[in-house]
Amino acid sequence: MGSRIRGKPVFLLEILLVLAVCFSGLAPAAASNIQPGELKLGTRGPDVTLLQTKLKVAGFYPGEEVSGYFGLNTLQAVTKFEKANNLKVDGVIGAEEWSILQKLTAVPKGKLSRMVLGYYTVDYAGDKLSYNSLEQYSGFIDTIATFSFKVNGDGSLTGAVPRDALALAQERGVQTLLLVHNIAQPIDSNAAHNVLAIPANRYRLEENIMTQVKIYGYSGVNIDLEAVPPQDRENYNEFLRELGAKLHQEGLLLTVSIPAKTFDSKNDSWSGAYDYQIIGKLVDRVMIMTYDEHWFGGPAGPIASVPWIQKVLDYAVKEIPREKIFLGVAAYGYDWSSQRTRAIPWNRVNELINKYGNVKWDNTYSVPFLVYYQNGVRHEVWFENSYSLRFKLEMVKSYNVAGIAIWRLGFEDDSFWQMVNNEFVEEE
Repeated sequence: MGSRIRGKPVFLLEILLVLAVCFSGLAPAAASNIQPGELKLGTRGPDVTLLQTKLKVAGFYPGEEVSGYFGLNTLQAVTKFEKANNLKVDGVIGAEEWSILQKLTAVPKGKLSRMVLGYYTVDYAGDKLSYNSLEQYSGFIDTIATFSFKVNGDGSLTGAVPRDALALAQERGVQTLLLVHNIAQPIDSNAAHNVLAIPANRYRLEENIMTQVKIYGYSGVNIDLEAVPPQDRENYNEFLRELGAKLHQEGLLLTVSIPAKTFDSKNDSWSGAYDYQIIGKLVDRVMIMTYDEHWFGGPAGPIASVPWIQKVLDYAVKEIPREKIFLGVAAYGYDWSSQRTRAIPWNRVNELINKYGNVKWDNTYSVPFLVYYQNGVRHEVWFENSYSLRFKLEMVKSYNVAGIAIWRLGFEDDSFWQMVNNEFVEEE
């Protein structure tokens, strides 16, 4: 999702970040959303990488290298950790050790200088990735938008609400938005047209949205209608005008997720339906999807290069009040090859790096990439990490917009939130 426009690089800070990349191996450790099992001498894999990273953060792991292998250096670090925390000194990491390590390495919570919205999804039965992320990092998250209901052309809704997420969000003081979308295989432009262009269908959709928001106690709604036909531009505006009046009468929020663009082309099949200026007047928050600059259906390239994002923001702040704009942030990358293209979550890229190496930094785009060969097939991987994320967060501050919207919760790891902490959290 996104346009395919390039621009010129900015930020002298990239020189320092490139040096940091060269000495760090680029990618941080794997995610810690689910506690790994028992680890001991001779164990290897991503759980050991996570263990070594947490021991290092806590001050027990020697040196800089995080190898993913539980060798003598790791054993020495584990025994130091056990002694320091009055644990049984046996060199084995079990549930008790993980619990203490989690507390020791928890990202500090302070006052956020910018807002953070996380898209919350349940992709299959038992999918707890977003839940675990919300549970662990709620101190940094202001709002979640639950990817709940698909719009049908007649104005009806299909889907379900993640009640456990709503309960957890309420407990942690995190605001909730009901996300309504038209995402299918492919994106359902026909449903968007039918529901927007026919007044009876549009009214039915508005009433169905209001019903669901009230039943589940949401703070508002996030409208994520994508690939709306450009001829429905005014119908989309009218829908927002009507729905906004109903929501605002009840003290509820209207927010939208819309495509990134650098100028207004009313006939563009992807972004022509979205009138930034009108949208900025009608809604409370605007999540701009500044990712998929290069997508799985096209040629390889950055998911979100700095030059492109700069051009998007240059245009957006002229049309939309800055205090309403949220910069979309990708917690994923793509692995392109002649056979297929697949998405790679932020917290899985490290596996490719550990296996193939050969990571490089693009100074023009200010993002990392990786080229590797598997069974004679060339793969090109463009992804995001904490260094490229830093550029995005710096731009949020320099353009003085409201915050970021993360697609999606559960794809990121500790390093993502540590960078958010570094850039957005003010000391209390």
